Amino acid sequence: MKTQKPDSTPRIVPPQWDKYYRKLNSLRESLLEQRANGIFGDCEMPPWHGAKSTDHAGADLSHSLALGILATEQDSLFEVDAAIQRILDGTYGICEKSGTPIPSERLGIVPWTRFTRETLEALERQKRPDRSRSLALMMSR
Repeated sequence: MKTQKPDSTPRIVPPQWDKYYRKLNSLRESLLEQRANGIFGDCEMPPWHGAKSTDHAGADLSHSLALGILATEQDSLFEVDAAIQRILDGTYGICEKSGTPIPSERLGIVPWTRFTRETLEALERQKRPDRSRSLALMMSR
């Protein structure tokens, strides 16, 4: 998935979001620079692809790690771009789930966040399996 640079049409950024807008754009440029100077540069395949290696397990692990790094960089760029767009759309700083304002302290630390800390913690709890329920199911067998 490719990310697009926000269009260069001059837009008015609300004054309360200006520092976050500048911080996000700086972070975006840094991510793009890291990608350009990254492990593989513009190569489609990792450097060990097709090499005759006696350590296939090591190559597979390296390949998996490299792909994980690239995915994380892509996810980060996507989140930063989305936050920049929320600033331009006028929805920045509002939790996407609860609709409540995201505290400026949180935005200062995680300027691309879409959720308040409480909402994010609740979402993470929903994703985790209920261990007590799993244990009860195992014991009933």
